[in-house]
Formats: sequence, structure tokens, C-alpha cells
Amino acid sequence: MGVIQICKGLGEISCGKKSNDAKLQMEGLLDLLAGCCFASKVFCVIGMALEGTKMELSRAIDKKEITAEQANAAVQSTVGVVAGPVANVIVSLISKLPAHRPHEIDSIALENLSQQLPEHKLDVISRMIDKEFTGKELRKALGKSGFTEEEINLIKECTGKEIKNGKEPVRDYRVSARMLEDLRGEIPHEKLDRMGSLTDKDFTGKELEKTLKKLRFEKDEIAFIKSFAEDMDKQSLSLKAPLSIAAGGAAGATAGGLVGPYVGVLAGFTVAGPVGGIVGLALGALTGIKAGSRLGGEVGKLVCRI
Repeated sequence: MGVIQICKGLGEISCGKKSNDAKLQMEGLLDLLAGCCFASKVFCVIGMALEGTKMELSRAIDKKEITAEQANAAVQSTVGVVAGPVANVIVSLISKLPAHRPHEIDSIALENLSQQLPEHKLDVISRMIDKEFTGKELRKALGKSGFTEEEINLIKECTGKEIKNGKEPVRDYRVSARMLEDLRGEIPHEKLDRMGSLTDKDFTGKELEKTLKKLRFEKDEIAFIKSFAEDMDKQSLSLKAPLSIAAGGAAGATAGGLVGPYVGVLAGFTVAGPVGGIVGLALGALTGIKAGSRLGGEVGKLVCRI
């Protein structure tokens, strides 16, 4: 079970980095560490604490009590100080294995190719979206569809992950649903509706200005939105709430994981004898971790507000 969780964690870290998904990166690192603890058979209690931390942080993100960026920063600044770089090295080594597919056709690649290829060939490429290829696989697929050597080389250049990752600009501005909600009353309603299409997208400062100009925003409105986004970003960096929730979830899951099996065995044995005791052991452990982390997370939130 621990080995499976380790593989799951590495996969989540890799996918999270590709998609810039902070929640997936956070869950991946905690899954990796918990899996190592469970696989060791010695540090299972620590594994339970990490499981509780992951469950409570994920729940808090889904409930919009904290942001994914806050949760990931909290994990990276604690258990991730040593484990994070090690995990990154492992993911990097895996990405260099022969089975790794360094070419990915995504919406960014399609947009870059839209002005350089005829429409009927763009349609062919669009059917390959969100798929990954080795260089040979991509060349073979495009060759069968009638692409020229020059076009194939152009597509390989636009879909190369290492090239894209190296040139990808830092996007410091995110338009979120919460941001749009908080801007109501500050920006005209009809203009906020236009911004709805930008929800959950990241921009550089110049990209945001250019996009808002296209949506017919005035200069002072653009400056206000950028300033507002910067203020929200500063608030999102606060780690007090995620650290409190994480600590509460970890403590609760540990306590629940230790107490739950005993309660489960007693209850199961009383109801159905030895078989009931075995079933109660498993159910007690699972219920104990889940209930404990939930209760601990709530206590962590209360402590944070004091």
C-alpha cells in the first residue's frame, strides 16, 4: 500500500508542476511522504499524521477557507524543506527515462501554431490535444497526416516541454472568482461580466493590461485591478491559517488512528465476535483518522482566530 501511495505522490507532483496546480503539488508531496512512512512499517504514526494533514488542507481548499497556494507554501516550508527538493530530483530523473514523452500538444501550442499552419492541418493537430508524444511518435503521426518535414519540425519546436518550460514567463496575476466578487461595487457590473471569461487564468502584468484593454477597460480601472490583485496575492501568502489547520489535522488523525482501532475492535467483537473484531479494527482505523483529522482541523481554525 505504501509503495502505491509513493507512486501516486510522484505522479501528482509531476502533473502539478506541468499544470502549475498548487493543490496537486501539495497533495503529491504529502502522499509521497506518507507512502514512505507506511512502507517502512516503522513510521506509520507519522504517516497517519501526514494523511490527516493532507485531508484537512484539501478540505479547507475545497471550502475556500484557504487558497491552494497557501496550503502548498505551508507544506513546502515545513515537511517540504528537505523532502521537496528530493522529490523534485526524483521526478526530474523519471522524466528523463526512455518512456518519457517530451512533446505535448496543448492549447498554448495550438495558439502559437494558429498563424503558421493552414486551418485543415490545425484541425488535425487539435484532435491530438492534451496528448504526449516522443519525437518519433509525433513525427510518425504527423507524417501519416500529410505534414511536410518543415511543418513537423515547427510543431516539434512548439510542443517541446523543455523549450516551453524554459521560456514560460512568470505570471504573477491571477483572476479568481473571489477577486471578481470582491471587485463588485468598485468596477461597473457590465465590465466585471466581461472579466468572467478570465476566471482562474494567470497573467503577467503586461498580459493582464493587454487583455483588459481588449475588454475596453480604462487605464485607471486597469491600474486599480492590478493593485487589487497584488493586495490579494499578499494576503494569500499568509501561512497562519494553513499551518494551524495542518497541525490540527495531523494531531487529530494521529489520535484518531491510535484510538479508532481499539474502539472498533471492542465494538465489532461485542456485536459479531472475532470476525466482527477484525472488521471493526479496519473500520475503526479509517474512521478514526478521518474523524480525528476533521475535528483537529476545526480546532486548528479556532486557534488561528484567537
